[in-house]
Amino acid sequence: MYVRQQGDILMFRRLQTLEVREIDWIERLKDGRQPYIYYHCSVVVDENTQIESDGKMVITNTIPSGGFDAFRPPILPENRQRGVEQVKKLVGQKYDWVLIVDDALRALTHNLLHLPIKFVAREERYRKICSTIVVAYLNAAGWNHGLTQNALPEDIYIVLRNYQVSTA
Repeated sequence: MYVRQQGDILMFRRLQTLEVREIDWIERLKDGRQPYIYYHCSVVVDENTQIESDGKMVITNTIPSGGFDAFRPPILPENRQRGVEQVKKLVGQKYDWVLIVDDALRALTHNLLHLPIKFVAREERYRKICSTIVVAYLNAAGWNHGLTQNALPEDIYIVLRNYQVSTA
C-alpha cells in the first residue's frame, strides 16, 4: 500500500476538460503530436495535502483519491523538508499566463517570436504553473534534474519515470 511522503511528486493523468485541451495544444506546438500521459503535477506536503497551481493561483489542496501516479525521487528527508518549505512560500502567487503565452508564441514561430525575456523572467518570480512549482521544489531540495524553469508535466515525467512508487 502506498503511503504518501512529503516531497512526493504527483503526476495527474489525462482528463478531458477545456483546460487539459489547452495544455495539450501548447504541448503539441512545442513537441509535435505525441501520446502525452500527464497534464498536471503537484508536490505532496503531507499525507493529505498537496501544493499545486489551479489555473488561478498556487494553492494547498486536498490530495484526490485517484487519477494520478506518485513519484519519489531519491532526495534525503531533510532536503525534501527544505524543498517543501520553499514551495509553501509560493502559495498565493498568481497563475503564470505570461509563461503560457510566451511558450505558445515560441512554439508557433519555432522560437522566432517571444515575449521580452526580462519581462518573462520578472513575471516568473511572482507567478507559477504546476510544473514550475515542481521544478522549484526539486531545485530547493538540491536534486540535480536537468529541467528548465519552463518544463511541462511531460518533461518532469521523463526525469521521474524511474522513481514511480504508486498508481492511484
